[in-house]
Amino acid sequence: MEKLEKMRAALARYREGLRRAHGEAIEWEDYFKGAHWKYMKQAPLSGREPHTPFLLNAVWNKHADAMDACPSPVFLPRQPQDERGAELLGRVVPVLLDKLDFEQVYSDLWWKKLKVGAGCYGVFWDPAAGEIQVQLVDLMRLYFAPGCGDIQRSPYVFCLSLQPVEDMRRRWPQVPFTADSLTVRDSFRDFGADELAGKVCLCDCYYKKQVSGRQVVHLCKFWNEHLLYDSEADPAYAGRGIYDHGQYPFVLDVLLPKEGSPLGMGLCEVGASCQGYIDRLDYLIEENALIAGRQRFLVKNGAGVDMGQLADLRQNFVQCDLSVDDSAVRPLQAAPLPGFVQTHRDQKIAELKDILGNKDFMTGGVTGGVTAYGAIVALQEAGNKLSRDIIAGSYRAFKQVTCQLVWLIKQFYRQERTFYADGEFLKLGREDITPHLDIRVIAQKKNPFTTAAHNQLVLDLYKQGAFAADGAEAAARCVQAMVLEGKEEILKMLQTAGGGPGAAMGPETGPAGAVAGPTEERDGVPARESGHTGTVPPEVAARGGI
Repeated sequence: MEKLEKMRAALARYREGLRRAHGEAIEWEDYFKGAHWKYMKQAPLSGREPHTPFLLNAVWNKHADAMDACPSPVFLPRQPQDERGAELLGRVVPVLLDKLDFEQVYSDLWWKKLKVGAGCYGVFWDPAAGEIQVQLVDLMRLYFAPGCGDIQRSPYVFCLSLQPVEDMRRRWPQVPFTADSLTVRDSFRDFGADELAGKVCLCDCYYKKQVSGRQVVHLCKFWNEHLLYDSEADPAYAGRGIYDHGQYPFVLDVLLPKEGSPLGMGLCEVGASCQGYIDRLDYLIEENALIAGRQRFLVKNGAGVDMGQLADLRQNFVQCDLSVDDSAVRPLQAAPLPGFVQTHRDQKIAELKDILGNKDFMTGGVTGGVTAYGAIVALQEAGNKLSRDIIAGSYRAFKQVTCQLVWLIKQFYRQERTFYADGEFLKLGREDITPHLDIRVIAQKKNPFTTAAHNQLVLDLYKQGAFAADGAEAAARCVQAMVLEGKEEILKMLQTAGGGPGAAMGPETGPAGAVAGPTEERDGVPARESGHTGTVPPEVAARGGI
């Protein structure tokens, strides 16, 4: 079949073009695990391979920063008729993401992103389960056109997976599956023989076409020379494509971009050279410590000294046949390394911390006599600029994931579904929403410094009389402009204290023209809560299209 042959030929080209990138990914994983001496030109002579896990520590700290800022979507309507859909999505989508265990996927992706430079989300519709799936896609099994800077511009995108041969035979009984025909074994070179036993490689091929002036994406599944499924031959998808959004269901989250590639550089690649230098110095220092710290002797032939007694430290007396002087027995001890070697190692460690943005105060350590709480927090916030930068990149990727997820809800939720959110049951159907919404991403901050700052802010407002009845209206306007957890509850209390300052509580136009959501029940749907919908914080008021 000509179509299948073109796909197989493209897969072969893509695999060859990405062979080096996949090999580097394995190398950076080894650097993370400390198994990197095999990549260093000068191997240790003694067989010992000392390594200090500075790269692991840096990756771990950046991962912790990312988990402190796990993303959550905010939906803004573009038209008045979109308000109800934006409100429902703002309350339902976080519940759906929690049901899909998105936080675990987010965590796994960040490990990949930090170690090898990129992670990949897969946003799929699972017809067997009748549900959307957001999964981590292994880059070792993802193939796209080499030299393509954007994965969405690749003519084909291939995703390979291992499937038990028995399951494949049940799904396609007419195909003679055999477990020993894994023709793409190099794509699974990080798998052991036991993991490959009894498995076959299923290839999902996504490609784009123009249909009636509209871009659509189709899917073919094949194994070796056998075409198993073609969405163009499926009446349900022949004219519209597999997904209505017309995009490949893959979203790459890159740490440091590489020119001409949708992949990126990770912390292990950035710090590999410096980490190797430190480990070589560690080897020299340890070898010198073992040699210089051991007492040895030069014994002249014929001196009549019992070598066994001389080597046995339990012997208080050593016998000899002749007179002994410095010419017969002489202590032999290696000189310690010069002090600048240790100093140079310390400087390389400091250099590595600077390169990776993993300074001591980021992990709670202080230097230079800094002891004040505010000064320590200020140093940490200043040092967090690298983390904030790479987290912002993850938020852009999360926005694309959310966009695709909304399109799948619109396409596949043919019947209303019930979700429990904010203490009540909500019904969501495809007719309630439009995928053409503005999406902003906010952080679900969990670190103790943010919590302490939030509590202190509320306490300061109370001490300054902001919650008194005569100042309720001004306080309400102040709180309304803040990014504050539990803001809606505070506004309700201020409204009660001030006798109902409607002007402060009513819908207002924000600085970027965004209209705040309702604060009272409308059409039977309660007001949206802070963090998802309702009053839009200033930093999310600016519109951004899907």
